[in-house]
Amino acid sequence: MKNVKRMSRAALGLLVGLAACAGGRAHAPSSNAPSAEGELGVLVMAHGGTPEWNDAVTKTIEPLRAKYPVEIAFGMADATTIQDAVSKLEARHVHRIAVVRLFVSGESWQERTEQILGVRPGAPPAGVEHAVHGEHAMHGEHAMYGEHAIHGEHAMHGEHAMQPGHGMHGGNAAPSSETLPPGHAMHGGNASPSGETLPPGHAMHGGNAVPSSETMPPGHAMHGNAGSPPGHATPGMPAGHSMAFFRIATHSSFALTTDGLVDAPGMGKVLADRATALSKDPAHEDVLILAHGPGDDAENARWLAKLDERAAGIRAAKPFRRVQVETLREDWPDKRAEAEQRIRAFVKRAADEGGTAIVVPFRVQGFGPYKQVLEGLTFVSDGQGLIPHAEVGAWIESEIDALRGGPFRPTVAD
Repeated sequence: MKNVKRMSRAALGLLVGLAACAGGRAHAPSSNAPSAEGELGVLVMAHGGTPEWNDAVTKTIEPLRAKYPVEIAFGMADATTIQDAVSKLEARHVHRIAVVRLFVSGESWQERTEQILGVRPGAPPAGVEHAVHGEHAMHGEHAMYGEHAIHGEHAMHGEHAMQPGHGMHGGNAAPSSETLPPGHAMHGGNASPSGETLPPGHAMHGGNAVPSSETMPPGHAMHGNAGSPPGHATPGMPAGHSMAFFRIATHSSFALTTDGLVDAPGMGKVLADRATALSKDPAHEDVLILAHGPGDDAENARWLAKLDERAAGIRAAKPFRRVQVETLREDWPDKRAEAEQRIRAFVKRAADEGGTAIVVPFRVQGFGPYKQVLEGLTFVSDGQGLIPHAEVGAWIESEIDALRGGPFRPTVAD
């Protein structure tokens, strides 16, 4: 009997010990479970362009990789690159994603991005061939291209939109059999393949803008190296780049920035650093801050007001003779013509008065088309956009910090 009791106590002890061990394992994090820090990932959306352009952005965000999983989606709200970036983050056990939209204006592609991420209804499911309709067709710097046509009166909004009467520029613009109605032109090499017809009010901008059999309805346009079908490289854009519009597959929730670089006070320091580095005699120097600008007049007025706020840094840095902000509005020929007159007059006046014009671009990277706009005039510029500068990296990090606390929006039923 004593032996039986001893065995029972021993068995009971063994069971208690096993239960304790099992309980300990249940509360311990598994080797595959993410830490609290690892649950947050960062998606940076950026315009994309030449290898130099893309490399500048990549270098700017590189320091963030020590703190967060980070991916970049080039292409200005391109569902294909966004899907790729989100999938890479989720493969690293990320389920909350802070989306930093590295655009000049916070108004660019906000709704479109929300639809692609699935936090707002409106985007079709992946794999469905579709056209983009109404206000969802294009917002921001670049129009749709690839296999998706653009439809609706609001096809493009923001930096690189095109309006009726706009065209395509450059060599090999209209191949044989191409029909361009009155008031249209073509810009950039091979803008429309043979057999393509552009109805009234249409335009294309950049190389290979619309692939064969692509049709664009009245009042629509395309901008950029837009024509390569999915999986094909386009000049100045990453291989496989497209501007697809579909709802991505994801199980994550998202928090998105709403501001752009023009809203950031730190960009005033960037402008001041650029201008003062070029300055030799501020009392005889006129500084021109030049940005792309949107087509809508009310939106353009908002751009100019914010640019003028950023220009305060230049005015405080040195006693320059004049400091002026302008937007070229380069995708709207009628508005661009007026802007070019003002811009050229400002630069010419500086020389006529025995001084110098300093031109500072308010672009994410590079000098854009401004050299051509100012051809024949005397001015000085370093040709640099906002990148490279530490303030841009600091702005990205501050936007992430602001997003960390949420709210993170889950995907919604369409």
